[in-house]
Amino acid sequence: MAEIAVIVPVYKVESYLCRCVDSILSQTFSDFDLILVDDGSPDRCPEICDTYAKQDSRVHVIHQENGGLSSARNSGILWANENSASKYLTFVDSDDWLHTQYLERLYIAVINNDVAISMCYHKYVSAHDAKDDLAQHKETSMQSISPENLLLLEPINFNYAWGKLYEKKCFDTLRYPVGMVFEDTLTTYRAMFSCANIVLVKDHLYYYFNNPNGITKSPWTPKSLQCFAGIEAQLDFYRANGYDRAYRKATELYIQQCAYQIHRIQENKADLEKNRLHLKNLKARMRNMLHCSEYSLRENFYWYEALHPLTAKVWSIVMRISRNLRENGLTGTLRKLTDTIR
Repeated sequence: MAEIAVIVPVYKVESYLCRCVDSILSQTFSDFDLILVDDGSPDRCPEICDTYAKQDSRVHVIHQENGGLSSARNSGILWANENSASKYLTFVDSDDWLHTQYLERLYIAVINNDVAISMCYHKYVSAHDAKDDLAQHKETSMQSISPENLLLLEPINFNYAWGKLYEKKCFDTLRYPVGMVFEDTLTTYRAMFSCANIVLVKDHLYYYFNNPNGITKSPWTPKSLQCFAGIEAQLDFYRANGYDRAYRKATELYIQQCAYQIHRIQENKADLEKNRLHLKNLKARMRNMLHCSEYSLRENFYWYEALHPLTAKVWSIVMRISRNLRENGLTGTLRKLTDTIR
């Protein structure tokens, strides 16, 4: 009987799917069900999934109409609950891949520490392959930590669905919101805060592929503003439950996300006029949150630049000239300026 259910949503990843699946099937911990959820993929992914199912009895394929990432994950959870005897589950995005000891180390972490969730570090990669680089480690370094302290330590990693091993009971009633982007921020924190402690495995076991065609690389659209739904839900949850430090961190993340979205809009000059109202509303959100918090623009030039791009640009030029004066003197600085003009 399988101990872990591995859920992989599959959509338009024909070039990367085999790499992902092969990394799962070659795990040192082999007692798992692999659930490939073909989310109506229009390429050869459905055929590839079926081929793996014929070759390995641990592979199970769900074919469904396209419903998005949340829908695919939810289908995987439902299948695991109804058809797998597994006690744990984990999510893997189909353009990413795993270190060979990913399942083993996360499983040992939950068993040895008697917790419901373990989490590892991830490594951003752009190449099509990566070498497993843990051979020199004889023991896994791990830390049992409260959800609030983990949020403070790993605020970004904390929210991802992937890179974690969960007891299936964490998803008895919890599901991903269908039709939403940034669905992780609306879901993962609820699973994490249902636990007294989580074990952080301090090794890079999950390889996150910087897919040039992935969701995070797409041009900015108003749909990107859905990211605030998750942060706002977390703010409400932390405030209602007395997690003061988590509330402060979520406030910081909210301000940071405002600045990021503003920069994304400003980068696309062709659509700037079309998105001017969104830009105005984002700046109002950011100012309001800054006003209601202990944070200040003085703490972060990136934030300041989002609200005052022209002033920030002038200030940046002044600082660059000042630095050149200190390093090269007046003559050297003038020479550099002259070369730039030429």
